[in-house]
Amino acid sequence: MNPTPTTSQSFPARSAGRFAATIALLALALGFASSSVWAQTITMRSQPLRFTVPKGTVYSNATVLTIVTSGNPTPTNHLAVTGIPGSGNANAWLSQTEITSNATTLVTLNYTNDATIAGGTYDLAVEGTGDSTYRLPVPVIVAYVWSGVDFTNAVSTNFTSTGNWKGGVAPGAADDVVFNDGGGQAAATGPTNIIVAASATVNSIRFASEASGSRAHNMEIQNGATLSVTGSGLSFSLHRDTKLVAQPILATISGGGTLSVANSAAQIGVLLDGQQNATWDMRNLNNFVADVSRIGLGNYRIWPNYYTNGYVSPAGAGIANPPTRFVPLVFLAKTNIIKCSWTDPNAYADNGIRDYALEIGNDEASGTTANITFRLGISNAFFLDSLCYSHSGKGGGGNSFIFNSAGSYALYRGIGGGRMSVWAQGDASGNASSGSNVRGTVVDFGNGQVDAMVDKLYLGRSRTNTTGITIQGTLTLGGASLGSIFDVNTAYLGSQDADNLGTPTQAISGPTGTVNVNSNATFKVNRTLHLGYTTAAASGTPTYPENCSGILNISASGTVMASNILCGGVTKLSVNDNIFMNKGNLIVTNGIGTDYAVNNLIMTNGSTLTLYNVSTTVPTIYAKTFSAPSVGPATLLNIPTLSATYPVTIPLIAYTNAGPSLGGLAQGTLPSGVRITSIADNTVNKTIDITFNTGVANVLVWRGNVNNTWDTVTKNWVTLGGGIATNFVDGDSVIFDDTLTGSASVNVSGTVSPGQSAATYGIVVSNTTAAYSFSGGSVGGSVTLHKVNSGSLAINTTFTPGVVMDGGSLTGSGSVGQTFAGYGTTMTGFNGTVSGGLTASNAAVLITSLATVSGGLTVSAGALTNNGIIAGGASIADNVYLTNGGTMNITVPWLIQTNSVLVNNGLINQSAPGAGDFGLTVNGLLMGTGTINAVQNGNSNRVVINPGGQLMIGNAPGQIAAVNMYTRLDLSRGSLTMIDVDPSTTNDIINITQNGSTAAGKVNFMNNSFPGVGGTLFINRLGATPFTLATTIVPIYSAGSPLNAVDNANPLRPVVIPAPGTNLVWDLTDLVTNLTLRVVGPPTLTNTFDGTNFVFSWSDVYRSWSLQAQTNGLDVGLNTNWYTISGSQLTNFNTQPVNLTNPAVFYRMTYP
Repeated sequence: MNPTPTTSQSFPARSAGRFAATIALLALALGFASSSVWAQTITMRSQPLRFTVPKGTVYSNATVLTIVTSGNPTPTNHLAVTGIPGSGNANAWLSQTEITSNATTLVTLNYTNDATIAGGTYDLAVEGTGDSTYRLPVPVIVAYVWSGVDFTNAVSTNFTSTGNWKGGVAPGAADDVVFNDGGGQAAATGPTNIIVAASATVNSIRFASEASGSRAHNMEIQNGATLSVTGSGLSFSLHRDTKLVAQPILATISGGGTLSVANSAAQIGVLLDGQQNATWDMRNLNNFVADVSRIGLGNYRIWPNYYTNGYVSPAGAGIANPPTRFVPLVFLAKTNIIKCSWTDPNAYADNGIRDYALEIGNDEASGTTANITFRLGISNAFFLDSLCYSHSGKGGGGNSFIFNSAGSYALYRGIGGGRMSVWAQGDASGNASSGSNVRGTVVDFGNGQVDAMVDKLYLGRSRTNTTGITIQGTLTLGGASLGSIFDVNTAYLGSQDADNLGTPTQAISGPTGTVNVNSNATFKVNRTLHLGYTTAAASGTPTYPENCSGILNISASGTVMASNILCGGVTKLSVNDNIFMNKGNLIVTNGIGTDYAVNNLIMTNGSTLTLYNVSTTVPTIYAKTFSAPSVGPATLLNIPTLSATYPVTIPLIAYTNAGPSLGGLAQGTLPSGVRITSIADNTVNKTIDITFNTGVANVLVWRGNVNNTWDTVTKNWVTLGGGIATNFVDGDSVIFDDTLTGSASVNVSGTVSPGQSAATYGIVVSNTTAAYSFSGGSVGGSVTLHKVNSGSLAINTTFTPGVVMDGGSLTGSGSVGQTFAGYGTTMTGFNGTVSGGLTASNAAVLITSLATVSGGLTVSAGALTNNGIIAGGASIADNVYLTNGGTMNITVPWLIQTNSVLVNNGLINQSAPGAGDFGLTVNGLLMGTGTINAVQNGNSNRVVINPGGQLMIGNAPGQIAAVNMYTRLDLSRGSLTMIDVDPSTTNDIINITQNGSTAAGKVNFMNNSFPGVGGTLFINRLGATPFTLATTIVPIYSAGSPLNAVDNANPLRPVVIPAPGTNLVWDLTDLVTNLTLRVVGPPTLTNTFDGTNFVFSWSDVYRSWSLQAQTNGLDVGLNTNWYTISGSQLTNFNTQPVNLTNPAVFYRMTYP
């Protein structure tokens, strides 16, 4: 007794294996031997996939079937052809009708057409019966096929010209039309080969060229004409009969007319597999109208017979080369009206298959990094339930999702004119396991105007079965065109809503969703804006929810309106959700991060934050890091309504990371009669507390006539303009000038908090003769101190405000916020702390050994000396002289520009925010005797001497010294490193071994992929002792093993100049790996002649030397016209063919 065999058509390969094992166990339980148990399978696939038959012609063709059988040792599988079209004159037959062994068998299916067969698609199939069953459809498509004979013969390019159609008859309204190789051209730049001069109607159109010389068709639909496609099914497509043809298709449609595809059951498809470009270009067509079911631009889900064509199993496991890796390049017409009636039967919630009405790219599993294109016309109206930019497998990082031209417009609505259900970008969903990245980046409406109404927006959505991929979605709104609005009910910027059931071989990066909102644009979220939505139960493998993130960038007066901004989704595992505002507007009705804090909330350059429904007892905003630094104009805080009894102090913002920057936060719109009197950092509760009161803030001028105390009681002030004696109240703006009648030594009592609502700056020190100093308590408030005129200012207390110096000097031992030292100012005696960063521009700045700067350093011009501690990023402009004698803890990357100098005689610790090729890049000069240390991996904190950049060891030429590079040092081709050498004693040394340990850095001279040689070492000989053949130099010291573990697979040797002496050269053999430079004699050029070629060779010691040649007439002899033989400097041999027509050829070796 044998069990009933299974078939691979019903079960994927892995399922069939489990089924067979189950049967085997059952058979053993019943007493049968396991050897008698079998499960016969058969699969078939064909190439080509279908027969396209020219209507009205007798046509013969064949396709090769690949048939794979396995299971029963003695199978019997019968093959037969079914569904032959016509009344009997058509014929189809197989070269083999029975398979009796398990193997891969090639069988030919032959087909001959009957010229009388009506047009249409016929269900021809090959059916396998016997021990197992399988049905492979091989459709016969009887269509009107363009021959282009009249076009080729220069008779006519007209669509209705009978001489352009195989069979000699032009198509009618019920006919299918195919443009394949007949009449095609090699390039889209060729002439128009199809002209539609009058309105015409057909059932379907398919572009299917396969040959390189005929892959392009250029159709013109002339003014007033409409080409209508009215059939159901795949009625308009770019789709071949044959898979994996290594040629693109180019279908260009232009003219003043209209292309219309209208049938509620129709589909539009661009379906070219194998990573071949499928270009559908309508940029120069006036009108495109589509009223169809769905549109798939590179979407496997509308590939005909996808699950039954033998390349893919029914459950999604690939049998062999499934249709995948689509590269659609689609350019819409000038005016487009596109309607799709499709809605997903699972409401876009199935983690395996989500079917969108309009899809731009979707591979089931294996994808491509090739960039895809979907570009809109001048006027575009979409009425559809859903769309997806970059579904599964679309990993290109340079996709073109933009308007064809600036000033264009796009309208997006649902089927009936209401909201679309879903807008998705970077949806990674799919059934099969995939390791292909998904990048829905960047959908950019910046050069036009968009008006969209959407229920749910997904930017980056996870996959349920992956080995580890990157998932991204980026939407950019706003630009020169006025009035863009993107209105959604719920937005997910990074959605990990499906757990990974696969086994990752690397971490999943993302999903990451980013929205960029720029000028003239509004992004509106009526319910919740989710950043980094996660559902996985734990961080790490297999789902990596911690890498899910949402990023909101608001710039250039762009506006975001949201009811709620929440982070972390269900399980709160995302860690990098950020809101960055640079002159942006954010309006929030309820709160930000109220159940899980946003990672960064950064507001600069005149941004505005508007909050409604503000509680007086609990924070409205929760942020791990909050920053509103005094960069550019102040960030305005708007709270239009506030239910409170005044004065009231509200914990408006809760933070996690200490030291929030508040210097740029200022009062905006408040309820009538209400003002902010203080903005304070509550370091105990880690909240930013804002005190509100009624009344009008004053601008006060310091007199100091009662005493030297700055408090809220003593009348040491007069009002500006009125001169009325008064006391200071928190929120007042203050001026310290030369009109004082008392002391300029101001003692701050407790904490005072100036405001910035009544004046541009909360504190102004405008002094020439008076020497102001501040000591005692602390000065708070989200304000800026502006120092003008030539007098001095000493701060010996805690100042939260930042300082802008446009005159005079700053000294003291206190602390200040973000500080700017402008032209001609002096900051050489300040021993305190600068928080929020220091910017210097043509100022005399000395950071003393007692001083600390956190928040980074910017030097836009002039010189700066650091003998203290600087922490953060660094921005060094051109023409800057930066001296470090202290410690710089730099967050890389940073750059020394072409005309700038970094003198490092102290310690520079470099740390990277993440993995990547970050570090110090030197385009100018790096010199000194200090240390550069990689806090993390040296590759991510390297020092790169770029082409044109220089490295000098020591503080002057001729000074023998040492420098420590405890990191990777790249000496790029075109860079210059100066090594001072006294042959009688010692030489400059680059030490790459840290603190005597065997853990070494490394020096890279770059890779053979770079032409020629690596960086240049200039050996500067000092003293009277010459170099000799016994000279050995070790310019780089390492105690590592190996001494220099270079990263480049084929490292270049550097150029070493000048030559060590007459008839002496440098031996670079051990320099790259063993860091040793020796002096040797000149090279010897040897050659052999084999009757056809000269083979030149030289010792490997001289690799990086060049072989040069010149060819002259016998009457010229040796001349100066030497040329270098390409590639010779990368090897130690070269073969040169002998050309007997050359009168005289000379060869030589030269260096460098």
